[in-house]
Amino acid sequence: MVKAARKYDRIVQVGTQQRSGIHFQNAVEIVRSGRLGDISFVRTWNYGNEFPDGIGNPPDTAPPSNLDWDMWLGPAPERAFNKNRFGVDPNHYSFFR
Repeated sequence: MVKAARKYDRIVQVGTQQRSGIHFQNAVEIVRSGRLGDISFVRTWNYGNEFPDGIGNPPDTAPPSNLDWDMWLGPAPERAFNKNRFGVDPNHYSFFR
């Protein structure tokens, strides 16, 4: 991926599958603490489009006050903030400036 980004002069961002979310951090702490005892079976799931109505079509709004939207966009064309475009719930995550 690094070679391709350099070859085609592109900026690449790789996600960490929501590892930074507070609720995920709390879950990790609970498991690591041993409070759940010995775990012998785990089942997970992941929903991608909130069936049956999808993610909806919310209007553009001002970005959360603790999000530097211009920094988030980086070199991409300027776009209005939209929670679907951003893809992160501002009530459960923290942002950088």
